[in-house]
Amino acid sequence: MRLYRWMDWLFDPPPKELRKRRDPAGVKLYYQAQEEGYKRYKHLCYRHLILKSLLAFSLGLVLSFLIQSF
Repeated sequence: MRLYRWMDWLFDPPPKELRKRRDPAGVKLYYQAQEEGYKRYKHLCYRHLILKSLLAFSLGLVLSFLIQSF
């Protein structure tokens, strides 16, 4: 757990205002908000991937039907 906190401070430090105040609750809320934003981003990426896959599948079915009908 400490390694993750250290990596967070090294690679993704909180804003200077939070570091100056030494507010541990604010830092925790900052990281939780970032995690929620990342979860929303991943959800959108997966949703777009599923939509693209469904579109490709349906267009493939239509194309195969058109090829077989001629």
